[in-house]
Amino acid sequence: MAGKNEKVDFLNEIGSMVQSQKEENQMLRRKKAENRLDEPALNVEVEKEEEQPIAVPAGVKESRGVKGRSKLIPKMERKKVMNVWFDVDTHKTLGRIKLEHGIDMREVAYIAIRKFLDEHMKDGELNEKGLSYLEKKLKELNG
Repeated sequence: MAGKNEKVDFLNEIGSMVQSQKEENQMLRRKKAENRLDEPALNVEVEKEEEQPIAVPAGVKESRGVKGRSKLIPKMERKKVMNVWFDVDTHKTLGRIKLEHGIDMREVAYIAIRKFLDEHMKDGELNEKGLSYLEKKLKELNG
């Protein structure tokens, strides 16, 4: 420890602290690996019973066993998660729909996209009307 007016080499002290932490982490990893080797391996495979989705009528709420909002079971499961960016006005409008009618923003966006695709996609191809609509909106959006 340095006295009142003595110079202290902080970089050296920090370097030694980092080195001691690295050594401690390596020691802990070695101990953990040794403990794994000492444990007997279980050769028994656990069979998992495949869960079948429970058919529940639309609009019936699922009980989660905890207090709070109950969750509606979706008729169609949507697994692909994406981030979609909105301008401030669109976000505010979607927020008002959620506030006034209780319909989540992502649900409104999903329904609008599905409507567009149903109207303008045939056999995996975008029709001319849909393409011209998108081009027109892109020009408006980008100036």
